[in-house]
Amino acid sequence: MNNGAGRVRDWKVLVVGIGGVGGYFGGLLARHYGEARAARKQGAAEPLRQVNTTFLARGAHLEAITEHGLLLNTTEQSGLV
Repeated sequence: MNNGAGRVRDWKVLVVGIGGVGGYFGGLLARHYGEARAARKQGAAEPLRQVNTTFLARGAHLEAITEHGLLLNTTEQSGLV
């Protein structure tokens, strides 16, 4: 998305429902753009945009994620997001 001044805007993504599907795809977004943000702090080139990922959870999922974090397992890697 372009704001007319030649600058690309950041995206904000809200993942509603953080079960298996929302947790997986939202976790991929959060991991990828979190790593890009960390690299940028270490002097890497500025990416075209930043994506801020927010999760909406309630009940048992909210309690579990608050207590333990979001664990994302893929074929390439596993870890907390």
